[in-house]
Amino acid sequence: MGKKILLFLFSIGIILAISVAGLYFTKINSSVSDSKEIVIFSVQSGEGVKTIAANLEEMELINSSYIFEWYVYFGRLESKFLAGDYELMSSMNIKEVVENLTLGQAQAEAEITIIEGWKSDEIDKYLVSQDIIERGAFTAKSNKIDTRTIIKDKTYSFLDSKPSDQGLEGYLFPDTYRIFKDASAVDIIERMLDNFETKFTDQMKEDVTAGNMTV
Repeated sequence: MGKKILLFLFSIGIILAISVAGLYFTKINSSVSDSKEIVIFSVQSGEGVKTIAANLEEMELINSSYIFEWYVYFGRLESKFLAGDYELMSSMNIKEVVENLTLGQAQAEAEITIIEGWKSDEIDKYLVSQDIIERGAFTAKSNKIDTRTIIKDKTYSFLDSKPSDQGLEGYLFPDTYRIFKDASAVDIIERMLDNFETKFTDQMKEDVTAGNMTV
């Protein structure tokens, strides 16, 4: 009777082990979704595996923080993570996410400061000096009269009153920005317009209207 119980318990143990192993390999090879939308994920200097795993799960970039941790520990990869900003997608599986974060495939960043009063050609010259864009790229895009040809997926209410024969000069908010080194002229223009939208408060809009002024 005792041998039968031991054999039964052994069989249950084997089944459980196979089930856990099956779940583990299924999880590390499956993704959260099929979305190819790029999400910027940041790893801060000194962050541990548990924090990284929790952040990835919260941003829906992995399907299980626990499985992520197991995979990292089993592979002895916990010391391989490198700080930086990474382009990830929820269509990546855990193995692919770990590979990105441990091989240091982070995008190089740069800090740029756009001075108040600079015209588009001065911004262009500055960005060229910082090795961000090719000469003339920023000027060509910011001087476009029909902004719909460059800003295709966003709308900005403050551009509604933009004169039809004018480009974006005057709407590009001067500030300090952190951008990726491979950012395009359009990427930078969108950041500056986004900033204008944030800084141009409802009170300012009321003041413009009350003063019979244009933006």
